[in-house]
Amino acid sequence: MRVGGDFVTNYGYQFYPKQLGAHLFWFSEIGISPCVEYEYQWNQSKIKVFLQNSIAGFVSHKEKLPHYFYSLTFSDFVITPHRNMKFGSFDKYEHLNATIEYIPNVSKKHSAVLGVEYMDCYYNSRFQSLNFYLQWRISF
Repeated sequence: MRVGGDFVTNYGYQFYPKQLGAHLFWFSEIGISPCVEYEYQWNQSKIKVFLQNSIAGFVSHKEKLPHYFYSLTFSDFVITPHRNMKFGSFDKYEHLNATIEYIPNVSKKHSAVLGVEYMDCYYNSRFQSLNFYLQWRISF
């Protein structure tokens, strides 16, 4: 079992080109999170369980979507997501990440990961995101 902390940076962009004009939505986070990892091995197989939850950090997201907005400039991807960053903890935002990783053969370094990620940011307007994902990983 391992217990530690992570310095987290997370940037999410969504672009909707099919709507009238289109608009860009972003969510950015810079924070710290404690994490716990438990590893169990039998024969040549291994299972890892990982849990990470935010403690505090700076968060920014687009609070409202303007009409007929279309812009993909350098500023939209580098400067804009860092504007209006607000500091918060459990009272302002939550970022939870949990995964289960199965490594069928430890010597081959291939694995499958099933995960869930939940983000909740509630300042002036609330942003929530719940993602389930399945990954195939290769370790070098």
